[in-house]
Amino acid sequence: MEQHGDYLFKFALTRLRDPAKAEDLVQETFLAALKGGDKFAGRSAEKSWLAGILKHKILGDVAPDAHGLAVLPRNELVWKADVKLIKSLASALKAGFRALVPTCRDASRLQSDALDQALPLPKRFGLRVHLLVCKWCRRYGNQIRFLRQAAHEHPDAVNEASPSTLSPDARERLKRTLGKKSN
Repeated sequence: MEQHGDYLFKFALTRLRDPAKAEDLVQETFLAALKGGDKFAGRSAEKSWLAGILKHKILGDVAPDAHGLAVLPRNELVWKADVKLIKSLASALKAGFRALVPTCRDASRLQSDALDQALPLPKRFGLRVHLLVCKWCRRYGNQIRFLRQAAHEHPDAVNEASPSTLSPDARERLKRTLGKKSN
């Protein structure tokens, strides 16, 4: 007990995370070793034999869940640390996701750029991921592709529809707006 007690307690504590339960199982381990001492053949170190008994005690003590997997009990302190770790990992993933996937403003610019030139693979991938999620950017992409196709199919109509100069009305509105902002 004096020789291996601390080692076995640490072994149980790291797996159970409950000091009282760890103490109980270490005591049960020593009791089982006393009862089954005649089964110890000496092929391994006494410490290893005791650790094996403790391991089986831990597995037997912990109730299996619905899937047959061992569910280790947790104390409140460890649970809070795990939640904090999970939250920090989630925020790191979000930051990485944000760096990879463009915003709606960037996605609209990238779609426009993609009409004129091939995008590099990372930008193309990020844009595709964004378009999977954002229906508004998908709609925008459909609209600009439609406008581009219409402009290519009917170039004369585009030139006729757009005047080359501002109308007198538009000039007056601009002068009034700029005059208000300068005051």
